Amino acid sequence: MPVTLVDDPRPWRLLLIIPLAVSFVLFAFPQAYFIAASFHENLGYGRIGEEWTLANYVRVFTDPLYVGSLLRTIGLSALSASICLAIGFPVSYVIARMTSRRKATLVGLLVAAMFITPVVKDVGLIILLSQNGVVNQALSVFSKPLGWLGSEAGVVVGLVHFTLPLIVLLLGTVISTVPLSLEEAAHAHGASRARVFYGVIIPIVKPGMIAATLMVFNLAMGAFTTPALLGGGRVLTFPILIQRSVILDVDYPFAASLSTILLVSVFCLNVLAGYLMSRQGRFRRMASPAPAAVSTFVKKAA
Repeated sequence: MPVTLVDDPRPWRLLLIIPLAVSFVLFAFPQAYFIAASFHENLGYGRIGEEWTLANYVRVFTDPLYVGSLLRTIGLSALSASICLAIGFPVSYVIARMTSRRKATLVGLLVAAMFITPVVKDVGLIILLSQNGVVNQALSVFSKPLGWLGSEAGVVVGLVHFTLPLIVLLLGTVISTVPLSLEEAAHAHGASRARVFYGVIIPIVKPGMIAATLMVFNLAMGAFTTPALLGGGRVLTFPILIQRSVILDVDYPFAASLSTILLVSVFCLNVLAGYLMSRQGRFRRMASPAPAAVSTFVKKAA
């Protein structure tokens, strides 16, 4: 039998070193600069002192405004990510099980929606959620018009609208890797549709669900346009305070400390989520002497 020679891919991989190095420089140097700047004092007019100090961080963690803003940002981002997961997972499942033509059409629409800038999306939501907008007119039959704009509820709606196409695409890709034969085998052994969904599909795609939810959470944590437009200056998230420190106060060291705290908070929350997920996996392996298989599940369901 003839032996097919395969080209060594390593020389081609070496070409990736250049874009990797450029990306690292563009990412690392600005990050290192504003982290270092956060440990200096503001001298006014955009000038930064030379002495090292922790005054900026002491100011952040001793002022209820900034502590409350950080907690508010985390809470709104977590709520938005949870809503996106609850809405996006069923939609992703339906798209993943569609025929190729319909699936390609819907995926194309989702990709197109992702390329629409947040400003355009938020302006559309302002028209819909205004006092005389379509949403309040529809709800006027049951209650008085709701104040969506300038509230946390409006910001959550905007964040969900901004990140929902992304999580649908991510979850759709993960669900597509689950063979349809697993579901058919569970149905053949008498498992209900709900039991197949919670007992077969979700355990398999759970790591992908967590990763997609974290990506949406990270985007929401750094979102500025949506809180600025839909919040109307009343919902002070951390990116809003960073913008005000740079533009209005011209306090670059303090804005750098806020940015560093936001960066570290997002990093720590992602690490914590990964740790909890790996710990849960270890406990599950210790609890069961053999790895869980779909065949065992369908036998119990029979």
